Amino acid sequence: MNPIDQAASAYLGGTRGDFGESLQWLKSQSASADVVISAWRNVLSVQYAVAVGDPIPGLDTSIPISTETSTPVLVACWEHARVAVLTCNHEALRNAVARAEAAVATGVGEREHARLKQMCAWSLELSGDHERAAAAADEAGTIARRCGLAEVVVEAHALKALALLTISFDDSKATARRASRMGRTEGLPQSEYLANVVLARVRRFAGAPHLASRILTALLTTASPIWRPWIRWELVAASARVDQTPTDSASEAMSMFAAADAGDRATMLAHGGRVEARLAGFKQLGDEARSWLSALDADVNSAPAITPWLNGELDAVPPSLIGVSTSAEGETAVYVLALPGAEGRRVLRRGITLASQGRDVHVLPKTRRKQGRVETLTAVLALAGPKGLPERLCFERVYGFEYVSEMHQGVFDVLLHRGRGYVGDRGQLGRNAGIVKLELSGAILVPDPRCAAPVEDRLLRALVRDGVRTAKEAAENAGVPLRAAQTALRALAEEGVCVAEREGRRIYYRVEDTTFSEPTRH
Repeated sequence: MNPIDQAASAYLGGTRGDFGESLQWLKSQSASADVVISAWRNVLSVQYAVAVGDPIPGLDTSIPISTETSTPVLVACWEHARVAVLTCNHEALRNAVARAEAAVATGVGEREHARLKQMCAWSLELSGDHERAAAAADEAGTIARRCGLAEVVVEAHALKALALLTISFDDSKATARRASRMGRTEGLPQSEYLANVVLARVRRFAGAPHLASRILTALLTTASPIWRPWIRWELVAASARVDQTPTDSASEAMSMFAAADAGDRATMLAHGGRVEARLAGFKQLGDEARSWLSALDADVNSAPAITPWLNGELDAVPPSLIGVSTSAEGETAVYVLALPGAEGRRVLRRGITLASQGRDVHVLPKTRRKQGRVETLTAVLALAGPKGLPERLCFERVYGFEYVSEMHQGVFDVLLHRGRGYVGDRGQLGRNAGIVKLELSGAILVPDPRCAAPVEDRLLRALVRDGVRTAKEAAENAGVPLRAAQTALRALAEEGVCVAEREGRRIYYRVEDTTFSEPTRH
């Protein structure tokens, strides 16, 4: 076999985590001045460095592009594109794409076209053009399937799932599961890492940050070092907890949260600024960082993606906040800040100290009532502000179902009475001409039970903590209505997030992610 064919064979072995042939080839060809050999030397050096954590050689742009060098030049661009994505360096990715396009222009096969299309899809995704990124990834996967390039097939599915997160969540979820399974089947470490990081992100967006954390914790022990900053970022997003060394976006985010806890706005904003600067080349992650700042500090301009939630137009916690808005115990960690004469605004519990600065704020306690209706009523009216809400709409926002006066009038009257006592001397809660209002005499912070941890995550936490349980037992331990628990557990079992086993007339559930399997250390 000639040295060029040996290099191509060594590269194929490297995609599967076997670098024996690659290291031998690099040693034997270290002194060669042949331009094609030099091109392949750059490919194998970068591939090995990515896998083991060595310093990564730069893209060798001194190699002339010709019909002889076009394939190794393009494959080198592919490897450097991976590095650019993982370091959030969109400019480096654009440079790799431009050089790859020049290589393709000399005339190459379908494999190279598939790689280029996938690189272009990444560039679109990093810029935030999710729809075009998903379409380009789909096209890359189609070409790669046609020519049998498994690496691109897996990564195209993973990228498509990532791009679809904010467009079509059901499609994103199905595509992410498929990518994870394909990565494991094909035995391609780098592609499998990508598929599983995306799967963890999808799990979090689905309301299961606890399960996402389990995936990410496993990946930290097996993935190549270059993947760890992204994995650590996803861990912060899923749990607001991660070791603060080394210094990266995740540790900066943890310092940002700590500064918010301490009420140190200047330090929080400084860390937040550094986080945004580090993630500027990856818009989806950068937007997430901005949403955290907005949710921590009521004096920071709202991030557009979460403004409807901050203002109370939507109650479902935005995906970017699902992990960081939940306390370690899975309890409510969201409050409404309301000032006299103004509409309220939601803030994370970690932002209470900041919200209290310069204001005489009274923090209303969480009541012992299981449903938290009094807190919910107060939060609803605090968000509505001085104009109040029609009685019917107020009831529906508190209880979640349609108001029928002859059936619900008495219940609502009792709730309003309790609400007046709960607010105390901080304001007047009244009803006049069918409008319910909360007129404040002083600033308040009130917990918003509607922003509790997702039902799915609370059930998963209970199953992990307590072991195998029936739906009834899991519901009781998680504080979730039985019917909601049954529906959620059936859906989780169908998605492969937990396992349902029948024993006689009973069905028992246990946590077992049938999609994710911990990758082998390479």
